[in-house]
Amino acid sequence: MADIGLALREAREQQRISLRQVENDTNIRIHYLVSLEEDVYEELPGRVYAIGFLRSYAKYLGLDAESLVEELKREWRDDAITEPAPVPTAKRRDYSGKPKNLSIRLAGYSLAAVAFAALVFVAVTLSGEDSPVPPDRPISVGEQVPVSTPGSNGNQGNGAGLVTPEQEHPENTQSSPGTETAVPAEEFSDGVVVTLQVRQDRSWMAVTQDGVPKFQGSLKAGETISFRGKEKVFVHVGNAGVVEVILNGKNIGPMGDLNQVVKKEFVRS
Repeated sequence: MADIGLALREAREQQRISLRQVENDTNIRIHYLVSLEEDVYEELPGRVYAIGFLRSYAKYLGLDAESLVEELKREWRDDAITEPAPVPTAKRRDYSGKPKNLSIRLAGYSLAAVAFAALVFVAVTLSGEDSPVPPDRPISVGEQVPVSTPGSNGNQGNGAGLVTPEQEHPENTQSSPGTETAVPAEEFSDGVVVTLQVRQDRSWMAVTQDGVPKFQGSLKAGETISFRGKEKVFVHVGNAGVVEVILNGKNIGPMGDLNQVVKKEFVRS
């Protein structure tokens, strides 16, 4: 069996790989690696383990692993397993495949790790963009906030539905996220208008208008969205401290604290 150990040792030395490095890369203890290279198989934990160690070590060095394993099986017979008779050989076999350049292998491992990390990052980013409402936190009517509507007899019609600031006030389309938009009082005489402005970072939110779900998703800093209901607008946010509420044209401040989950229902009084 001297051919096996010699083939392993020569391949490792040609690639200038230390036994310590092989141990780290293959998780095979140095003691067993030395036993394989010295053909001292009685130091190995058994025939099955020896075959496994040899196959892993040979593949690591770029050798023909299966040929080496077959040679070991022929030379090291197990009385409990019927093996083919040893085949005598007059000359040393050549088990050397093309030794793989270690630096190329390491570069391949690095690229694979970078690609995996990129996939994880993309998956996490996408999963956080428009997270669905968790099943263990269903939207339910929470805190009731009475709304005093300005005393005016103007009527804007039904007006129920999702209303963006641009649709409400086209003349203020270019206003900055931190600037409140002035809204005539008569627009609030028929129902309740809730405008949500994200001042920093981002927040997930879900909005129900007169009992009908109208929006679910995430808004980032500088984005604004408005809703008009005949009787009520229910708001559920995941980062209340960054969401300012403008209720019928009046800024009533943030919905809560940073990273606080808040549910509020704004009703027509």
